[in-house]
Amino acid sequence: MTEPRPQEGVRLLLVEDDPTTSLFVATVLRTEGYRVVGTAASGAEAIALTQAERPDLILMDVELAGAMDGIDAAYAIREGTGCPVVFLTSHTDREVLDRARSVEPHGYLLKPVDPRALRPAVEMALHKRRMERERQELIERLEKALDEVEQLRGLFPICAWCRKVRDDEGYWDSIESYLAKHLNTQYTHGICQDCAKRVEAEFEGR
Repeated sequence: MTEPRPQEGVRLLLVEDDPTTSLFVATVLRTEGYRVVGTAASGAEAIALTQAERPDLILMDVELAGAMDGIDAAYAIREGTGCPVVFLTSHTDREVLDRARSVEPHGYLLKPVDPRALRPAVEMALHKRRMERERQELIERLEKALDEVEQLRGLFPICAWCRKVRDDEGYWDSIESYLAKHLNTQYTHGICQDCAKRVEAEFEGR
């Protein structure tokens, strides 16, 4: 049984106002195994389809018919759903590139589109997106851990007799359970040198 190719589960949205180019690029993408969930010819249509389909990646023409070009549409999409965008453009002038760069796209493809360049551009954009998500998840875990450590820097109520710790709700628990809950840490137990000597002396005294 043939295993599915990784790109077969990838959902792409194509935004291109030239019907011939749109058909050509969509055909190449489908041939490569990607799923094209929609095609749009305007910025407004691209925003609406992105909200409805939630694609993994958008291939966006910079020049679109109407009041909203591809860069404006990409900015609105970034602020809305955060879906990554790869720009398709036949322009390399500084002004266009500076505007496109401000949207923080996940790549560029020059038009006319070379079909051999489509798959590498898509894969690199998706890889960059995965790395961004993993980095954000790591930052969130670190921030949570720092918050928990900050809580432990405050008053640490320990029973003077049994050494249990009182939590925020007033319940008493072992120090191991308390720290495990707040720091997500598991513990092993040993015996220090001082205690080992004391126990040894007690046995010898018997």
